[in-house]
Amino acid sequence: MGQYTNHTKANKQFRLFVWMVLVDELLDISTALTIEHSTNIPDFLNLLLNTLYFLFANICELVAIMYVIECIGVKKKAFKIFPTVFILLNATMLVINAFTGTLFSFVNHEYVRGPLFIANYLVPTLCILYFVALTLIFSKNLNRRQITANLLLAVVVITCTVIQMFFFPDILLIMFGFSIADLLLLFSLETPDYQELEYLRKNLENEVKRQTEVIYKKELEISKLSLEIVRALADAIDAKDEYTKGHSARVAQYSVKLAEKIGMSDDDISRLRYIAVLHDVGKIGIPDIVLNKPGRLTEEEFQIIKSHTTIGFDILKNITTLEEVDYIAQSHHERFDGSGYPLGLKGTDIPFMSRIISIADSYDAMSTNRVYRDSLSREVIREELIKGKGTQFDPALVDEFLELFDNMLLNDIDETISISLDKIQ
Repeated sequence: MGQYTNHTKANKQFRLFVWMVLVDELLDISTALTIEHSTNIPDFLNLLLNTLYFLFANICELVAIMYVIECIGVKKKAFKIFPTVFILLNATMLVINAFTGTLFSFVNHEYVRGPLFIANYLVPTLCILYFVALTLIFSKNLNRRQITANLLLAVVVITCTVIQMFFFPDILLIMFGFSIADLLLLFSLETPDYQELEYLRKNLENEVKRQTEVIYKKELEISKLSLEIVRALADAIDAKDEYTKGHSARVAQYSVKLAEKIGMSDDDISRLRYIAVLHDVGKIGIPDIVLNKPGRLTEEEFQIIKSHTTIGFDILKNITTLEEVDYIAQSHHERFDGSGYPLGLKGTDIPFMSRIISIADSYDAMSTNRVYRDSLSREVIREELIKGKGTQFDPALVDEFLELFDNMLLNDIDETISISLDKIQ
């Protein structure tokens, strides 16, 4: 009983029920002792003790009923009124009995049953039957253990009452039975707090699985939204030049193939996909007349073209979910020998993913038709890649990329943004 918390109404009623039973058990024992030694006890004291005993027994039943009503979740006040009326009726009968002896009395130190003695048990019996009726009517609101405990309480109390009334009037059986029934409720842990804990214990695995699925679903929705935004940006980039349609998607896939070849982690590969798709986002800010010029660019126009790296940096710098996306996109035209732009970074000062994207970007530029020339042959592409080792490209990464190139592992690349971006998870 000491383990029961006391912050819910049902818990408070259950604690009250337990204490009432204990008090009434003490009164039961006390009245038995005073009746046995009635010659030495004033009649009025015996009458008072027995009246209190019966009254407490009835109140115990009332508290038990109110407790069950609370556990079931019954809101209608009518269900609480009926047992209260029963108890008030019995209390009235006990008060009248103190003056008339219609239920029981003490005459010359002897316990005497009155003509309406059985009525003293009638109201408590009605309360127990009402208790059973509530349990059965609202059985859907109770679990199997609760129903069993409630019905056992009723059966034990009624059985003990009948035995004491008609067969063994001189034994302490009614409240003893009530105490046993009380223990059945106690060990069944019937309060809502324990019901909830039991539910969580039994369903913890399912609940964790359900919550995980909810979180996963939300993550997918967020991922889908991010994907759609990236797709829209990639489409906007490639729409600037009909010759570079699909360029961002292909660069992303070439970059991923190289990353997989060198054994990068899945998380880094996933991040690289997004960044590679966005590497040319700065071209949105380049005038079409410059971007699509068929002839040789002037120095001024070339400077405008080169500015797409810094424009891309400004566009991407507020994206916090992709670590260093702005610096990586800004650096994909840096050269390994330090002669690139916009910052003139050299060697390993260039972000690792930028070095990967630089190779993939150059390869796609050479292997596709451009406004100023047709695609190059495989032989020329291979020569250009080798020529760029240590000057334009990271030599170790070029060697890995050449293995993919020589083994024809770069040929199964999708030509559309939509197909390639669907692979981004």
